[in-house]
Amino acid sequence: MWLTAKIVVFLCLSGFVYSFKYPRTAEQSLWAFRACQSEILPDLNLLKQWNNWDLPDNNKTHCYLKCSLMYLGAYNTKTKTINVNAIKTQFATRDFNIPKDVVKLGGATNGSCKSIYDKIIWFINDYKEQMKRAYWATRQDAGKWYAANKGYVKALNQTASDFCNGFKKDPDCNLDCRFYYYRWIDEDHLFYKDIKLRVDGIPRDKVKKCKREASKERKCKVARVLYECLGKADKDALDRSLKLLDNLSLSTYKCTSKN
Repeated sequence: MWLTAKIVVFLCLSGFVYSFKYPRTAEQSLWAFRACQSEILPDLNLLKQWNNWDLPDNNKTHCYLKCSLMYLGAYNTKTKTINVNAIKTQFATRDFNIPKDVVKLGGATNGSCKSIYDKIIWFINDYKEQMKRAYWATRQDAGKWYAANKGYVKALNQTASDFCNGFKKDPDCNLDCRFYYYRWIDEDHLFYKDIKLRVDGIPRDKVKKCKREASKERKCKVARVLYECLGKADKDALDRSLKLLDNLSLSTYKCTSKN
């Protein structure tokens, strides 16, 4: 259903330096895959291939790979390079041997989906199983992570609003928690530099103004100011967007392989 829903809040690639920290957790990795799938909208056959890390040479796959790498912190949009250190760190923190060939991923691309695909596809094909496990893309690995972090992170098949009700005594941090899982802000209460926040029904200049106002605040107040500012611009549009994002926050194993 999430693949065919009309997305009224867009998470779009921008031309700024990447801001996704690494290493990535299972929740963050699964979000990256799912978000990119909802942006690129593959057919079911192509989706099955992507979930198994079979990445055919076609335009949609090229851009899915670029999107995924960026949301995993493994692609630097400013230098147009694969973030080799991010991949090394991901392997190391998962206690996996770092492939010696990873250094061959260095060097700039021209920034196009195709050039990034050509740069890294051989590495993914040669180290597919290791890459899948390093980025939590198997049900077994993801399941173990969620079990170990139960109660501390949003569970599979749980909406952000449901999990964040744990902060219901602090409305500001409830919003902060939800906005993190919607990827409007990061774990440090800052806006992602690689994501343009657009709300259908609210002009882009007003959204930018709200982000500027919210950026002056700290911690949970960032989310509160953003919410109130966007609400003043168009409360109905904001409510529709947040409802859809909450539905999309239902993490599942759809982005993982069975093995």
